[in-house]
Amino acid sequence: MEEYIRFRGALIELGKIGNAFTAELSNEKLSFKENGQEIAFISNQALKITNAEIRYKLSLGSVERGWFDFIPRATGNLSIIWRDAT
Repeated sequence: MEEYIRFRGALIELGKIGNAFTAELSNEKLSFKENGQEIAFISNQALKITNAEIRYKLSLGSVERGWFDFIPRATGNLSIIWRDAT
C-alpha cells in the first residue's frame, strides 16, 4: 500500500510512502508538511504559507468594502487596481 490514511487520536494524516509531502487534519488545523516540516496551514480563520507563488492575480478586500487587485504585467510591472464592492 503506497498511499495511506493514518488515524492518530483526533489527527488524520494523509501521505504516500516515499513522498516528502503529507497533510494532517485535526480539530483545530489543516496542515501541509514537507519532510516533516510544516510549510502551510489553515487555522483560526487564517491561511499561513511559508512561500507563495501567485500566477495571475491576488485580490485583497471584501464584498462589502471592495477589493485591491494585484496583477503582474507582461512587462514585469505590477498593477494595483481598485474594484468597488458589488
